[in-house]
Amino acid sequence: MGMSDVLYKGLTLVELAQQALQKPEDFGWWGGDEMFDTWGWSGIDVHNASDSVQIVNFDLIKKDLMEKFPDDFEVVGLRHWAVGHVDRLTCRILKNSISHDSITDDDITDAFKAAMDCLFNWMIILLLMMMLFMSIVTIRNWSGLLKSCRLRFMLLIRKKKRRP
Repeated sequence: MGMSDVLYKGLTLVELAQQALQKPEDFGWWGGDEMFDTWGWSGIDVHNASDSVQIVNFDLIKKDLMEKFPDDFEVVGLRHWAVGHVDRLTCRILKNSISHDSITDDDITDAFKAAMDCLFNWMIILLLMMMLFMSIVTIRNWSGLLKSCRLRFMLLIRKKKRRP
């Protein structure tokens, strides 16, 4: 799949980059000026309601990406007294500061491309795991149904043998 192809929910890499660079409305940011200019959200985060699987996945993805691109990722903790906290993996998305309307694939960092590939691959893995789980559940249900039918059939045969 080429980077210009549709990656997620019908969006191209450029559209994903443009969305990741958008500052949310009514959002206070006291960090560096590069945020929402060349840096933005990677879409990889963990929050106070995350379960242990989500936390482990976040830690593994974060470790992998930060080892490969140590200067292009940073974890930012966001907290609010009313809604809790989220730790987000921010990413250097653009190589240079340019108008977000004129972004091309060549302007996007390899780090952001790797993050989007990672998200896409995790979605595929989760989908396959879900399909496997549903297959196992279906097989177990059929197996249970067959055992139940076989047991009923055997009881029926025994009853017939006992009758004079």
